[in-house]
Amino acid sequence: MKLELPAQCLLPDAQTLSQVLLGALKSGEAIEVDGHAVTRIGTAALQLLWLARRDVIDQAHEWRWLSASEPLRRAARQLFMTDALGLPRDAVSAN
Repeated sequence: MKLELPAQCLLPDAQTLSQVLLGALKSGEAIEVDGHAVTRIGTAALQLLWLARRDVIDQAHEWRWLSASEPLRRAARQLFMTDALGLPRDAVSAN
């Protein structure tokens, strides 16, 4: 299942993101996350992504990043969440 993150992933958007992630988890499919459009992301959204990734992996499914914008990677680095989110250390962004 492909999950495209919106440009704004801030606290007011966390409930919507949570519902989307829950639906993706219930699908039982591998999750492909496209984060190329993210311009702002908050701690709550990063924590939701981490929890969803953990649950996907616990269910023996795959979580894969298709792309991750620089603001997304920067926020993950600042919170020391790059590894927890499974973000590659090298740049992965849409062209």
